[in-house]
Amino acid sequence: MKYTQTVILLLILTFTGCNKYKEQRQIIDRAENLIESHPDSAYILLRNIQAPDLMNKRLLARWSLLAGKAADKTNEKMPAPFILEKAYNWQKRHGSSENQAWTGLYLARAYTENKKYNDAIKIFTEAIHTATKAKAYNAAGYLYSYFGDLYQHTLQANEEIRIRKKATECFLKAGNKRSYALSFRDLAKPWALKDSINVAISLLKKANQLTTALNDSKGMLSVASCLGNTYCQANELDSAKYYLFLAMQLDTTDIAANSIAVGQLYLKLGNLDSARFYAAKADRKSENQYLPASRFMLLSNIEKADHNSEKAFEYLVQSDNLLDSLYDEENEINVANAERQYTHVLLVNDNERLKVRNLFFIVCFSISIILALAVWLYFQHKDKKRIQKINEQQCLLEDKEKKLNQLLRKLKENRLKEEESSPDQALASFLLEEIEKARQDVEDIKIEKIQDSTISKKIKKLISRFPNGEHALSAKDWDEIQSLIDNTFHHFPLLLEDESFKFTKTEIETCYLAFFDLKSDEEAILLEINTDSANKRRFRLRQKLGIDNSHTTLFEFLKKDHQALNTGSKSSKI
Repeated sequence: MKYTQTVILLLILTFTGCNKYKEQRQIIDRAENLIESHPDSAYILLRNIQAPDLMNKRLLARWSLLAGKAADKTNEKMPAPFILEKAYNWQKRHGSSENQAWTGLYLARAYTENKKYNDAIKIFTEAIHTATKAKAYNAAGYLYSYFGDLYQHTLQANEEIRIRKKATECFLKAGNKRSYALSFRDLAKPWALKDSINVAISLLKKANQLTTALNDSKGMLSVASCLGNTYCQANELDSAKYYLFLAMQLDTTDIAANSIAVGQLYLKLGNLDSARFYAAKADRKSENQYLPASRFMLLSNIEKADHNSEKAFEYLVQSDNLLDSLYDEENEINVANAERQYTHVLLVNDNERLKVRNLFFIVCFSISIILALAVWLYFQHKDKKRIQKINEQQCLLEDKEKKLNQLLRKLKENRLKEEESSPDQALASFLLEEIEKARQDVEDIKIEKIQDSTISKKIKKLISRFPNGEHALSAKDWDEIQSLIDNTFHHFPLLLEDESFKFTKTEIETCYLAFFDLKSDEEAILLEINTDSANKRRFRLRQKLGIDNSHTTLFEFLKKDHQALNTGSKSSKI
């Protein structure tokens, strides 16, 4: 019974552990499928895994192999050494010899990038021993090749030659034809550094022959560039010119390095104009961060040859400044890398706090969106109700006007009958009463329509803000007022067009404002005049309209359709 419980507990723990890293495992699986065809995408996927050293060691070892391979293929920096150290130690205990060798390669390169040369040499030596013992010659070849890069960086030419020869032997045993061909190119560089130009050229010719047979355009390009520079070093300028222009022909994307080399070639030939041309052509972006400094050095040498000491010194200073900045930047990056490694655990904790903080911001943002949406819906609903009310008012107004027209038609018919027979005074009085009621209803609806309008509300706001802020009506406001009044009181435009009155512009403004039943001081605010001027305008307008009754306001007078009223009065006398 106890045995069964133990087995069940172990199974539960195992499945729990598997589920814990399910997401990371899926990302690693996707990266593994992409690493050959799309290494850049695989690199991005692997970098998206936060704190990979917190995964279980088996998964970390797998991640490290793929991350190192992706970084190698995309010319990116290796993962941090402390992560690769864990993976390498696990591979030494549990992994295959080949996987141990590849992980050792990536760890040694990470040490080199961080200038930990002693640690890098130790791992290179250990991993090479593992690879050669297991006859993993391809891995051994790459280990020797990058080990040679370390010696190249530290300017130890004899050690570099020794290591490069072993790389060539391993690539030959592994059957890696391309790397075998390029190993001769790498072996030629330290020989050229030792001024053994003939040996270097012989090795480069062999590399050129092999890359051409493989139809490897990138390999042919790099070998041609090396041949051009080496021939230039040997003062065999015709051969140098041939290979440098061949390199430029093979590579039309990053031509800065070859342009500088061609510029140096023309400088040796004494053709300063051509040298300047190619120095200018090299002024473009390049993956090699040291090329801008080399270009300024070339320009300095050109001006020196042209006996222009001032310009030569100026270019030399610019070259030195660039080299100094690169040195400072490299040191800064190394310090940043070291700091990032030593504070990794703190960053993981910060990551968790950041998740909580992000969740808080997401909740706040969601609440803000909901509130904004609620406010928007409120105003949409309010605007919808306003439009609905306007439509209802319009429908009601049309019904009332229709009823009024029907009553007027009946009144007219009654008048015709009265001319032919004895008058029906009771019917006439009834119709007149109904007409008056209908007119009053129509008038009330029109007044309500004006009061509920947007411009009417704006007028009230403008008046209430006085004396602070702007309170005058704009041209657009006047257009809105005119449209509203003309469409509501159809008789009003006819009154304004009456030639017998000849209304002025100020009188027309006073007429339109009268429909809002404003006081004289409120009207003065909107017209930006004093109250006395507003009273004088009203007085002159009342005289022109013939309003004798002092109790009758302009609003009461203008809202009446006097022609229709006169028609009704005539009917009442019959």
